[in-house]
Amino acid sequence: MFIVCIRKHHILGYIAQAFIVKDYKTKYYRIQHSVNKQDVDENFSDYTSDERNIINLINQYSDINLVKAFSRNKKNSVPDFYANIAQTLVEQRIRPYIERRLLKMLEIFKNAKIKVFLKHDRYENIYFGDEINILQKPAQAIFNFIRTDKEIQYFLTVKHVQKEIKLSKRVEIVLTNEPCNIILDNDLYFFNDIDAKKLSPFFKKEYISVSKRMEEKYFKVFVSKAIQNFRVNATGFEINRKTPKKQVLLMLEKDWKNEYSFTPKFQYGDIAYLHTSKNLKNINYNKIDNKISFNIFERDLVWEKNHLTFLLEIGLKNADENTYNIKNTSKINEFQHAKTITWLNDNSEKLTNKGFIIVQQFADKKYFTQKVTIDFNLKKRIDWFDIYGTVKFGEYEIPFIRLKDNILNGISEVELPNGEIGIIPEEWFLEYKNIFLLGETNNDGLKLNKYHFFALSKTHIKKIKKTEIKQLLDFFNNKNHKLLVTPWTVRANLRDYQKKGFAWLNALQENNFGGCLADDMGLGKTLQTLTVIANSIEKTANLETENQQLTFFDTGNKIVSKSELTNIIISPKSLIYNWHNEIKKFIPSLRVARYTGSERMKLRPDLIKYDIILTSYGIARNDYEFLSEINFHYIVLDESQYIKNYNSKIYNAVIKIRAEHKLVLTGTPIENSLADLWSQMNFVNPGLLGSFMFFKNKFITPIEKNYDEIQTDKLQKLISPFVLRRTKTEVLKDLPPISEQIILCEMTEGQERMYEAEKSKIRNKMLELIDRNEISKSSIYILQALNKLRQIANHPIMLKNSEINTSGKYDEITDKIQSLIAQNHKVLIFSSFVKHLNIFAEYFRENNLEFSLLTGKTTKREEEINCFQTNETNRLFLISIKAGGVGLNLTAADYVFILDPWWNPAVENQAVSRAHRIGQNKKVMVYKFITKNTVEEKIRKLQAKKQKLANTFISSKNFFSEYTQENILEMFK
Repeated sequence: MFIVCIRKHHILGYIAQAFIVKDYKTKYYRIQHSVNKQDVDENFSDYTSDERNIINLINQYSDINLVKAFSRNKKNSVPDFYANIAQTLVEQRIRPYIERRLLKMLEIFKNAKIKVFLKHDRYENIYFGDEINILQKPAQAIFNFIRTDKEIQYFLTVKHVQKEIKLSKRVEIVLTNEPCNIILDNDLYFFNDIDAKKLSPFFKKEYISVSKRMEEKYFKVFVSKAIQNFRVNATGFEINRKTPKKQVLLMLEKDWKNEYSFTPKFQYGDIAYLHTSKNLKNINYNKIDNKISFNIFERDLVWEKNHLTFLLEIGLKNADENTYNIKNTSKINEFQHAKTITWLNDNSEKLTNKGFIIVQQFADKKYFTQKVTIDFNLKKRIDWFDIYGTVKFGEYEIPFIRLKDNILNGISEVELPNGEIGIIPEEWFLEYKNIFLLGETNNDGLKLNKYHFFALSKTHIKKIKKTEIKQLLDFFNNKNHKLLVTPWTVRANLRDYQKKGFAWLNALQENNFGGCLADDMGLGKTLQTLTVIANSIEKTANLETENQQLTFFDTGNKIVSKSELTNIIISPKSLIYNWHNEIKKFIPSLRVARYTGSERMKLRPDLIKYDIILTSYGIARNDYEFLSEINFHYIVLDESQYIKNYNSKIYNAVIKIRAEHKLVLTGTPIENSLADLWSQMNFVNPGLLGSFMFFKNKFITPIEKNYDEIQTDKLQKLISPFVLRRTKTEVLKDLPPISEQIILCEMTEGQERMYEAEKSKIRNKMLELIDRNEISKSSIYILQALNKLRQIANHPIMLKNSEINTSGKYDEITDKIQSLIAQNHKVLIFSSFVKHLNIFAEYFRENNLEFSLLTGKTTKREEEINCFQTNETNRLFLISIKAGGVGLNLTAADYVFILDPWWNPAVENQAVSRAHRIGQNKKVMVYKFITKNTVEEKIRKLQAKKQKLANTFISSKNFFSEYTQENILEMFK
């Protein structure tokens, strides 16, 4: 058994030493041998990490290492070193050096189950009665002062938890001086506020006596300092605790960088403190008629901290220990003072309610610091709008039109009638600049042409009298769409965000706009779409009774009305089954036809009798001439990224299919570039973004090549009314949390040799292509080369004729799988390589692990899915990321493995959404396996770099779009 002993070195004082002992189950342990660093190095696995750390610390003050560290003559032997050592060297340098190591050991002892004993050199064995009890809570030194007619008696006691301990006539072992750690009766006490030298005298004597003639000086200096820093018991004099009035001042001033900042000061009575002041108590000494008293008040640090935390909560940041600045300001910013005052305008009421008193420390000006507001009124004329606004600075009202020159010229300060300086909020310059640029001054207002109506969509216009204008504004701002009663035919309780989605889809319909529902995977785009279709059917159904109730002929749960509305939903072939199931689940009354396969020809004569027709992109491409003869009510494209290429046959087929209303559904409208967005938006709202060449010149090139923020903003304004995007974190507050962890895997030796050899070969080939100026024509070779490296990073046996059959990633994954299976978890395992999945399928078969497999070749998809979802013994699902990344509901799983990174992070997100979606009630853990020092790490970095376009326009940008030779070569370094 491993133990540590505290023993006294004849020169160095108390030190720790480690032993291996054997328990003879009597009253002692017999020492087998002492433990040193060489023992640990030779038998590493025999020792815990805590034990190894302790041995390392002990080794640092071994005789040999002390000679190296402190002897002037490094060739000195250990006996010579100790024979000539000076006591001052021991006390001033060596002992502090040892105590620093002992302190680290004591921290380990507090948390580790390691026995610690006192070791008496006269005994060979370690006795049970000498075990040291290491106390977990700190002890406190209490200063005791007794004032009598003859003298002042001063002594210290120790308080631990509720027990007070006198020190006199106690045998102590001082293990460390500062901070103090002492052993009393086999209990090890530690202190946070005192050093051992202050305690030492009172182990030998009852008290220290101070003569009466020294009384006043002693009380003013020593006793006062003790009260300031320690707990004091007073006899013969008083310590009175006071509670002065508290106020918090917020000083607005310029700091040393000439920037505006806030300095909070905490005032107690007439005394103000900075929070960092070390004076935690204020103490006043008083002596009246031989009566001595101390009046003391302690600062309320909790109260102070609460106010400082509040400043952070409402938007300030620490500039240094005592000052605070507003967030998101550059180091050199001529408008920093304006932003600071604007922040104060917005938050002055909160500060006042919290108790802050704002004090301006400027000699030349005084700022208006209260709330600044603006109110608008809009009047519609035939060809224009009249815009009137009033800006309020407290009691002063200023016409909005008077701010025109300020906003157009970037002047933030406005002088108020009382001489104070008002600050125009920074966002007003962005929100209202276009109005002033486009509008004409008209008396005390602005005249804005109706064609520039869109410029009003993000202004703070509140008082609008014309209902139709307000509705139009609400629509273009994507808000306040009228919530509707869910159609009675829909057998589902829509969530709040789904009701809003339904309302938005209905608003699109009423205004004859098409739209893109781009909610996160798993949020129920299918249900929202079916709801708006069902609502259309109800609205157009025959109303015959006086009470406006729907009347239908009930024919076996099928609604038959005189008004027939036929809708078509086009999706990937693999999702048709999902759509059919969802319709039967939520709206079983609808008549549904699956227009697929060779049997579809039989459906043609009666196709318009169905409420919904389900078909695939492939069928739509082949049968578009027939389908275009039907005037559909709705055409819905699911996973609409299938039409992202405007030159594709699929796009050119579906664009010819006629419908009153058009919708596209996707979680990733942009996979490669903004061109994807154009094709989908042009499908739902033809002409919205102009011709493709116009769109390319106006938006794609400026945004993707030049990162033009102005054009980015314009495009966002154009499309935002027609795209609805909600993320799971925004709307599903009850969805269990999701965690992601990157697992970095080491390659095996053989795997690494193979990878480096192949990478070197590819790089040489790349350099040849560059020399011959052929790199731009070699995209297929580059892709093949990268895929080859990716496969080696996964497992070398993925390549033909590979002699290497080991993989670090494979070992890591199988270990994780075995652990999770043992804990009864269910796991989705995604890879972009079917070969990779097959390797694990073989492993599962060899280990008798039941699993499901879904790839492009899987014919019985539903059976594989149901087996995994419902069979408790089936805990593993191998899925090709392309075949199973969308349209699957696999909430039985609570772990997701991404075996290899894909160029587009949106594809990985879709895969994760198979488990993290509506219906999931368990926390979802995502493991992404990355092989170190390979192209996989480069892919991860590129995913992050390419996220800007995704964040701006919903999805993500492809790795290969507009890539330079240097970028490509970087992948092979």
